[in-house]
Amino acid sequence: MRKYSFAPGAGEPAGLCLGELFQCVTTETDTGSKHMKTGTSSLIVGALRALAERVRGLFVNTAETWKLIATERVSIAQVYQSYLLPLAALAAVLALLGWGLIELVSPDGLGMTVPMAVSSVLVLLVMVLVGIWMLAQAADALAPHFQARKSELRAFKLMAYSATPLVLVALFALMPGAVWLAVLALAGVLWLVWVGLPRLMRCPQPQRMPYFAVL
Repeated sequence: MRKYSFAPGAGEPAGLCLGELFQCVTTETDTGSKHMKTGTSSLIVGALRALAERVRGLFVNTAETWKLIATERVSIAQVYQSYLLPLAALAAVLALLGWGLIELVSPDGLGMTVPMAVSSVLVLLVMVLVGIWMLAQAADALAPHFQARKSELRAFKLMAYSATPLVLVALFALMPGAVWLAVLALAGVLWLVWVGLPRLMRCPQPQRMPYFAVL
């Protein structure tokens, strides 16, 4: 079984990505039921490790990770399937866990029933996912005005991976007084967009600030 990693020099070509891992799952699970069970399990574990490595890379080695993302052979659908949706599922679990902890330690709780909490989390996640797509469309449409490269895929990758910090505050999403955490998450999003903009959209340095400002 292959080992999957986002890090260059870790035994994989620089262009390997979660999208290609998704393709491997699809291919390998068609080769027989016995192999399907063991192969799929190993690939899922590999995908989760690669997901965690990608999140770590975005914060620890931001510039190099953006360069790697720019080279990845992946479609918008695969970014959704292999990164955004698993990340959104994790955010939902964390948010509901945070709500459960409040209900346990606080006598009054948040005054929300389980269906209310679940629906609130789902609405927030849908808003984030739709917002990512809308921002990507805006970044792509504005690119020519700032001498940047017009590419819907590159714009989508920029916005999709820049949304990662929002997951880190999902545990506290339903907690009262968590506005400051949302501000920290927003600062993280802006930082990732700032660093990723010239590497994904190829805008000239003089155009970087005005392009960033309108986004």
